[in-house]
Amino acid sequence: MSRIGNLDFIKRMNRTLVLETIRNEQPISRAKVAKSLGLSRSTVSLIVDDLLAKKFVTELGLGDSTKEGGRRGIELGFNPKSAYGLGIEIGDKGILHILTDLNGEIYKEQTLPLTNKMNEIIGGILQFLDELDIDQQLILGLGITVPSIVDSTNAIVIDAPLLGWKDFNVKEHMQGVFPFPVFVHNDVNSAALGERWLGNGKETMDMFYIAFGSGVGSSIIANGQLILGHSYSAGEIGYFLDQTDIEKGILNKKGEFGSLESKFTKWLEDIEKKKLDSINMEEIINYLSITLANVVSLLNPEKIIIGGVKASYFDSYVGKIEKNVSQLSTYPVTVNRGCLEKYASPLGAIKYVFEQIQETI
Repeated sequence: MSRIGNLDFIKRMNRTLVLETIRNEQPISRAKVAKSLGLSRSTVSLIVDDLLAKKFVTELGLGDSTKEGGRRGIELGFNPKSAYGLGIEIGDKGILHILTDLNGEIYKEQTLPLTNKMNEIIGGILQFLDELDIDQQLILGLGITVPSIVDSTNAIVIDAPLLGWKDFNVKEHMQGVFPFPVFVHNDVNSAALGERWLGNGKETMDMFYIAFGSGVGSSIIANGQLILGHSYSAGEIGYFLDQTDIEKGILNKKGEFGSLESKFTKWLEDIEKKKLDSINMEEIINYLSITLANVVSLLNPEKIIIGGVKASYFDSYVGKIEKNVSQLSTYPVTVNRGCLEKYASPLGAIKYVFEQIQETI
């Protein structure tokens, strides 16, 4: 990196640090921000002036005087209404649109019937935007989630059977339609980001998220970062095999349900139809516990979050799963149910938008 590149990087990093310090420690003066971060007051003042101009930060008035009786400084606060994010989940229940402020508070939502036609999807978004009573220039970006492996770098949906999309470039179809950037992500990865932002995984640096719905998916967050994998396929837990599968000649095939996913899909259907007795449920919980214990031994997460539209089937067993997993893996781990329900994925999509553009706003 060139010297100019280094300076730009440092400026962006300092700006992010100042904004996050104000957000987390408000009300706080410029002097306290500078002291907290070890930056010069002049550097902090320049950054704050820029943040004030863009309304990300607001002045709250004079603070208390110093212990020495010095001049009171103007205290600063974070303004969550200074910008918004748009999140859309395309799933088998329809297309959910939500708009939130910078704190993730939902300002407006709508659900439309499922469609795979881009002109109809775009039309639904434009309709949603037309009904907003905020300045659309305040929308920082759009995050879209789909049930598919996604090349999130290039916004390409690799294979989404629900939509009939294969190697489908979503951004290409939306280019020029909206005045803000568009990002595309896998639905389970987005749900994990949502739970880590505002749910039961809040502030967790190392987390494993498992989702039960029409299939079984999972997501890995390590050291605060979402792990995508070489082919954007990290977390495909549905392809886990056990010794019995090998003995029966059951092998995974690309594009089809994996062995573990097939088992849990059948079990969840039986639970839904009330075909299981307590003994069968005990077997399912044990199988899930063994699976998660192996994950814990490999990844050593602090928390496991169980989410998805069918996660409620495990509500009565979360404590037992946590106990089993901790015993089987020898590493202590907290197991929680996700709490954001249908909003987890679109909220995570918005969080992803904010993270991607934070250094440029």
